[in-house]
Amino acid sequence: MWKFTDIFKKKYLLTKDQWAHIRRSHSEITLEIISQCLSKPIEIRSSKLNDSVYLYYLVKNSSRFFCVVTVEYNKTNFISTANTCESIKSGELIYKK
Repeated sequence: MWKFTDIFKKKYLLTKDQWAHIRRSHSEITLEIISQCLSKPIEIRSSKLNDSVYLYYLVKNSSRFFCVVTVEYNKTNFISTANTCESIKSGELIYKK
């Protein structure tokens, strides 16, 4: 299990199973990218579907973003997944650099 801290000093856990899923499905994502996305995001949005889910974005290049998806479950914060995407999802803006 890995531990990360976001820009607001909130702690997140990444389980071995979730890391295996990320590496299997999104091989371009590294632990360093996850750390940077959480600690130095350009934008954070809440999910429109689930108020305990947050999406942290970091620029990958001129046409893509890295996205780390977090969730709070039983008062513990977890990293659910991480991937790349072409656009920032809609949802309530929590933070913008």
